[in-house]
Amino acid sequence: MSPAPRVGSLAQWAAGLGLVALAWGVIAVTPGDDFADQPFVTQARIDEPAEGRNLRITVLDARRADHVSDERGWSADGTWVLVSFEAEALSSEKDSTLSRALLRIGDRAYTVSDRPSVGADARTHLAVGVPKLLTAAFEILDEDADAQATLELGFAKYDARLDSEIRLALDLAELDVDDTAEIPDGRWAE
Repeated sequence: MSPAPRVGSLAQWAAGLGLVALAWGVIAVTPGDDFADQPFVTQARIDEPAEGRNLRITVLDARRADHVSDERGWSADGTWVLVSFEAEALSSEKDSTLSRALLRIGDRAYTVSDRPSVGADARTHLAVGVPKLLTAAFEILDEDADAQATLELGFAKYDARLDSEIRLALDLAELDVDDTAEIPDGRWAE
């Protein structure tokens, strides 16, 4: 006579396999070591305010240009992305310098050009309740002119960990292209 199968051992095997599957699931959904240091990201849309810690950004327009100039006579040819936006501090003017303005395209990170003598730069101090109209000018490589890009704006210039960051996704191929564009002087309020 053969021994009858033991129900207890089948249940133990099923429970063991269930625990292994559960452990695999926990490992799969556990964030990496750098998760705790990520910025607090707010996704922006054109013409809609986006708010982060002490920062409100409203992106008004994004376009490309083949030639840019400013009110002081500077000009340059190239592949330019111009982003016009309003920026203001929400609760405090302490540490409210808009220091981070990047345009990410793939592995490249373009900073705001310092070639124009006007427009947004890394020294733009924001005031509470007084929006500043700024234009960030990014000079990009020709090969990136039709790429997907992400605009990043915030207070932390080099290290955005644990701070707010406003991001706007841009399809550069869909932007209007101007032959010539002028960068307005946004420093009138400083």
